[in-house]
Amino acid sequence: MDWTGGGMISDQEMTETQRKALEDVARYFEGLLLKNRKGSGLKAAAVHLARTAGYEQVGSQIKPTFKHAAHILKEVENDLAAWEAMALMVKHFAKNGLPLTNDMTFFITRILEGKLIKPNSKSSAWANLDRDLPLAMGVYMLTEKSMGITKAIASVADIAAQEGIHLSPEAIRKIWKRHQEHVTKSAKEGPHYYIENQASPLKR
Repeated sequence: MDWTGGGMISDQEMTETQRKALEDVARYFEGLLLKNRKGSGLKAAAVHLARTAGYEQVGSQIKPTFKHAAHILKEVENDLAAWEAMALMVKHFAKNGLPLTNDMTFFITRILEGKLIKPNSKSSAWANLDRDLPLAMGVYMLTEKSMGITKAIASVADIAAQEGIHLSPEAIRKIWKRHQEHVTKSAKEGPHYYIENQASPLKR
C-alpha cells in the first residue's frame, strides 16, 4: 500500500526508515480507528479519565489510588465523561471494600444532597479520546523517525482517511497539540508514567 499521501510526500523525499514508519502507522490504525469510532466514546473517555487519577506500584502490580481526581471532579456538573469517570472510581473502591477518597466522598455527598445532577448532554470534551489518542500517537511515531511535523500530520490525516476517519491536517494538528505531552511520555516511559504523580496531561 502506498501511504505517501496523494503527492503530499513524494517517495523521493522519504528515507527507508520513514517509509517503514508509515507502514507501521498504517498497521497501527488498521481496524483500530474504525473499531473505536463504532464503540462507546463516552465509556472509553471515562476509563481514560479514571486512569489519570493516580496509580501506585505494589510489588509487581500497578493499582489505582485515584488520589488525584480533582481535575475530573471540577468537570462533573457539565461533562458526562467526567461524571462517568467519578462513578467508575466510586464503584471500583466500593466493590473492593476500599475507603473512598475525599473527592469520591464529596461527589457522593453532593449527589445525595441533591446539589449535583448528572449532566443531560451526552457531549463531552473527552468523547473522542479513543480516536484522538491513536491519531496523536501516529504523529509521534512518524516524528520519531525524523519526519517533519507538517509531513507527519498530513500523512496521519491520509492514513486515517483510509480507515474512514476524515479529518483535515489542521484538525490533526490540534489533536497533536492537545495530546503531544501525554502520548510522548506514554511512549517513552510507559502508560503508567504518572504513577503517584499529579494527573496525566490529558487536556480539554
